[in-house]
Amino acid sequence: MRIQFGKKECLKLFRLEPLTSSITLSAFSCSVEEYNEYLQNDALRSQNDHIARTWLLRERVTGKIVAYMSLIMDSIKLSFTE
Repeated sequence: MRIQFGKKECLKLFRLEPLTSSITLSAFSCSVEEYNEYLQNDALRSQNDHIARTWLLRERVTGKIVAYMSLIMDSIKLSFTE
């Protein structure tokens, strides 16, 4: 089920914050195990290595992580013909 919120409702219910070492990540769980593993095991290391930057979407009342996004620095090398 998809729930849509307007901008004002989102600001009241959620906050977007950068990942820090003081945030407990073990409670985050989604249906894609690779996403859980990345957040819990690799996101902070990647951020400290300046490879990625991760933001968490958290419920204001409970602090529960409901989503995250990571911007990862990478490249795809193409051959001359590509």
